[in-house]
Amino acid sequence: MAVNTEKIKLNKFGIRKTVSIKRTFGLREEAIENSIKLGELADTEGMEFIDIQKNELKSSKIKMDVIKSIFGISDEEMDELTHSVSSKQFSDAYEYVELMMMGISEEEYENLVKLASESQEEVNEEDPKEDLVE
Repeated sequence: MAVNTEKIKLNKFGIRKTVSIKRTFGLREEAIENSIKLGELADTEGMEFIDIQKNELKSSKIKMDVIKSIFGISDEEMDELTHSVSSKQFSDAYEYVELMMMGISEEEYENLVKLASESQEEVNEEDPKEDLVE
């Protein structure tokens, strides 16, 4: 049985490279495991500031290790990547890669981005005065 191969553009990371990955069961499981780890590290309620920073560093390390191992990015390319993109751009690009590894198509991803953008616009348009308690 053939495994679906997907081309993923790394230009979202500031790297001019397209790589092919096989969407295997193992790759999907790895993506889910990493998503769980990152979710656990993001839960910072009640934590001290220093512990929040430590979790942010651990999250970044997990993301960089995934990108490096799956796409065969060299240390030099990784260094270039980390010094040429913002934290937001890196997080957005990682989210893209993670969703692609889980089986989301490029079209589905674009639709998700569009929906998220529309939802954010709705939140921004809400009148903050409505939330005030008299």
